[in-house]
Amino acid sequence: MPKNLKNRLSQKVFLIFILILIGLTGFALFSPIKTKSAITLASSTLSNSRFSYKSSIGTTQAVNDVTIVLDNESADDDTNHLFPGDVICFVNPAESGCYGNRTYTVASILDSTTFTITDGLDTTLADTDYIVATSSGNLVFTFTIGTNIPASGDIFITLPGINTDNKTNDGIPDTNTDLSTNGFDIKGGNTVLGDGDITVTGCTKGTATVTAGGASADTTIMIPVSAECVATTVVTVTLGNSRIINPAPITTTRIRGTADTYTINLKTRNATDQLLEDKDMIVAPVEGVFISATIDETLSFRVCGVDTDLSDTAAETSCFTTPSTICNQASLNIGTNAYSVPFGTMTADTFKNGAQYIKASTNAASGFNITLEETDEMGKDGTPCTGNPTAEGNCIPDNTGDGTLDYNFSDDCDTAATNGLCFSTDSGPGASYNPTHAVKWDVQTNDCDPSPTFCARTPADRAAAQAAQNIITRTAPSSDSDAFVCWRLSVDAMQPAGYYYNTAKYVATPIF
Repeated sequence: MPKNLKNRLSQKVFLIFILILIGLTGFALFSPIKTKSAITLASSTLSNSRFSYKSSIGTTQAVNDVTIVLDNESADDDTNHLFPGDVICFVNPAESGCYGNRTYTVASILDSTTFTITDGLDTTLADTDYIVATSSGNLVFTFTIGTNIPASGDIFITLPGINTDNKTNDGIPDTNTDLSTNGFDIKGGNTVLGDGDITVTGCTKGTATVTAGGASADTTIMIPVSAECVATTVVTVTLGNSRIINPAPITTTRIRGTADTYTINLKTRNATDQLLEDKDMIVAPVEGVFISATIDETLSFRVCGVDTDLSDTAAETSCFTTPSTICNQASLNIGTNAYSVPFGTMTADTFKNGAQYIKASTNAASGFNITLEETDEMGKDGTPCTGNPTAEGNCIPDNTGDGTLDYNFSDDCDTAATNGLCFSTDSGPGASYNPTHAVKWDVQTNDCDPSPTFCARTPADRAAAQAAQNIITRTAPSSDSDAFVCWRLSVDAMQPAGYYYNTAKYVATPIF
């Protein structure tokens, strides 16, 4: 073959090789990265499990007024989700902060549209102003990644935060007509969520960027990863310092005790923002309860009152089938509802019994946990009990049973002369998907008698830094897994006269 022909052929072969190499490189650079596996064992939990409260003033109020009247033209159209001791403020229609930067404490609930505050108003109020009680807390995500996140990649969270009035970080709870135009405010404690409020374990965190939602966009949180985070790592992301303000209920017709469900999206991405993994989480706030659900799955949770004849209440019909007994009681001393257990006027050294019905459904592979906690022991007119040396005599202590009854240890609560609050549980009328009970009235656990008549515990006391404990659990998917929670109270003959109260919360968390 002539030398010059051979050279030309070699040049053509080399040119073809270079073109093929460039094509392969371009494909590698610009082709989307495909997810090889998925995030698993994920959960999202808010430390405060309660809806924010938002209602509107029903009539003009004058300076020094202590009795406040509301109307039915906002998210909360009555006082059912407003409790003595709640801290509230009043805001104008523009929601430009609390009047005078002043908060007030609810003293008492008079009826469904009227309540009192402990101090008189500093300002006049118009019937266009709002009443708000902000419920804020930390939002914690825990999950196991299935794909490596490279250095300079990120964790990207989209938090429901659209508000058509463009008020998503003003420190006032958001509400709107439907879920698509409502969400979480990110200015708890009057400080907007920022990098210093966000912590990450499992991956090395860079400087996070928070972009508040607006009239048509949700809130986004971009958390850079500064060193490779390998697959199978358990990652925890905390949006802390109580910057997340729970929404108030949506304003369209809804049933008390039925959750509003919001979807939170979590992504992992590489250094060029290409998707690695992408999952949705479901969170569902409800009166007195914030229910956490997780990735692409479902959770429903309901609390219902129980009448003295063991039936469901007129306001919460078709909640459960009336049983023959609840916690060995053929009838109860008091009727309850989804948001209160009113023991009423007590007789010394005499038990009063009431009950609530709880029901959960989830398709989470590992089932769910339901915990119970109280804000404090029952204090006279809201007197703080735990750690307060002046509270002696002005608090109804939690029951100690035969001596060892506590929030995480069972004992018999069957002697009326041993005073205080206790609870137990009983099986619900559902025929399947029965949960496991941490304490049950007729089952011997810990120091309860071999054949107990009321084996019980006390709610975990948050004021005493007691961690909320599981009361019922299930380790598999379930439909209408149910139970009764039985409340019992007795008081001493020397207990000072007055109005005593605290607040209890159920929290349901699915486990995936």
